[in-house]
Amino acid sequence: MTPSGQVPATEVVKEDPGPSLSVLITYHDEGKMLTECIDSLLAGAIRPSEIVVYDDHSSRAANSFVPQGFPVRVVRGNSNVGPSRARNHLLSTATSDYVHFHDADDWFAPGWCETIRQHLEKARPDLVVTEVASIDAEGVEAMTVLNLTAVTP
Repeated sequence: MTPSGQVPATEVVKEDPGPSLSVLITYHDEGKMLTECIDSLLAGAIRPSEIVVYDDHSSRAANSFVPQGFPVRVVRGNSNVGPSRARNHLLSTATSDYVHFHDADDWFAPGWCETIRQHLEKARPDLVVTEVASIDAEGVEAMTVLNLTAVTP
C-alpha cells in the first residue's frame, strides 16, 4: 500500500486461471454507498481480479469508504472531470482481460461476479451486457431497465 492509501497496480489479485475481470467504479462523494457497492460485489464466493475506484476529486475521499479485506486501488483526480473522463482514466489503468464499469451508488446483484466469470470462461465473448434493475426502499424490484430476459447467450 502506498503512503496515500492506494494499492499499487502490482498488487492485482487473480483468484482463478480463467479470464481476468476488472471492476471499475466511478465515485464522487457517494460516501457510504461506495462501501455498500463494494461489499455487495465481494459478498459472493468468486471475486473480480481487481477493483479500481476513480475518486473524481470528492470532498469525502473514497479511501475512507473502501472496505478492508480485498485490495482496492483508488485513483484520485486532481480536479472534477465527470464520469465519462473518469471511466476513460479507469480503462487506461485496468490490467484485466475484461472490464466492467459501475457507479459507486449502485449495488451488485447476488452472484453477479460468479455468473459473469463463468460466462467469460465458457464463451470468451467480445462483450457482455448485464441487466440493470431498480429496487425500491422495501427491497422489491420496481423495474428492469434493459429487459434482457429474452436474450440468450
